[in-house]
Amino acid sequence: MGIGNDRVSMLLKGDRVDMVPVFPLGSRAFAALGAGYTMGDAYSDGEKSCRAELRAQEQYGFDGYPNYAYGPFGAWEFGGEIKFPEGEFQQAPMAVRYPVISEEDAWTLRLPDDISTAGVIPIGLAHSRTAAAAGATVITPNAGVFTTAGNLCSVQKLARWMIKKPSLAHRMLELSRDFLIGMIQLWVDTFGKDILMYNAEPSAANQVISPRHFEEFTLPYSIEVHSAALRMGIKHIMTHICGDQNLNLDHWTRIPMGDPGLVTFGHEADLRTVVRLFGDSCVIAGNVEPALIQNGHPHDLYDACGAAIRAGKGAPRGFVLMSGCGFPPKTPPYNFFTMVKAARELGKL
Repeated sequence: MGIGNDRVSMLLKGDRVDMVPVFPLGSRAFAALGAGYTMGDAYSDGEKSCRAELRAQEQYGFDGYPNYAYGPFGAWEFGGEIKFPEGEFQQAPMAVRYPVISEEDAWTLRLPDDISTAGVIPIGLAHSRTAAAAGATVITPNAGVFTTAGNLCSVQKLARWMIKKPSLAHRMLELSRDFLIGMIQLWVDTFGKDILMYNAEPSAANQVISPRHFEEFTLPYSIEVHSAALRMGIKHIMTHICGDQNLNLDHWTRIPMGDPGLVTFGHEADLRTVVRLFGDSCVIAGNVEPALIQNGHPHDLYDACGAAIRAGKGAPRGFVLMSGCGFPPKTPPYNFFTMVKAARELGKL
């Protein structure tokens, strides 16, 4: 068990590849529907979720790994409540009760007694065990430290506390940091150090916080979590710099990602800029707009994939064609095929 032999893994190992790989970030719900499961199965059943992703990989011929993650990570794990998607219009889990409602809750909240049984962690472990049994690379399921902190009390409350009561905001971030480090250690203890750590920070986007607040409330805790994972022996960290984070990019360059890291970007980022900033130390991935993937005409999607390939494929450590955020569950199958087709026809190396 360890880092696999697909094209993304080859880039992480420093090997040459024949074409730009395609990695549909967060395709678990799309894959579950394609395999005949429900949207809820993609998040509530780790084994079904992973098997569906492996089957989609076999069907479409893309690279990368199955991974388990969900938006309100942290809420259920600390004693709140989430709701798995049901019906036609729900596409991801949502928090229905946060563990922190009041300031007193913030000071009395404690880490889970047993991380291995907290919230979604058993589901994530089942997903990773299924991946490991199939010979696929295992990825930790965590969100970033700032996003996790926002899921303890709501991101709106966290943002207010950053301005009016920063000690409470730091309390949320300290708990999130300690939980994430403990969870990563659980994955290393269970699956070994040849795994990927996953980090996604949608709540740290500039639509939510300023670069000044990023520097104070996200940067130091992210450095601590990433550094802890590297000390555990993890060699590569996959980080999704979600949303419009153009004003944060210089800060992100200060966070260790491994050798190399794998950094992925939303469609708001300019790939030539991120290649310049991160290309010497990280494999670059991105950043086709998800709305175009789900709703666009295949010709337009093909052109957008071509533009991303041209902007990224000269990256020194390699480039991966990827959706700019979670892969849309209702994507027409031909549109997914179109991404793979574009990589095969336009991404030859």
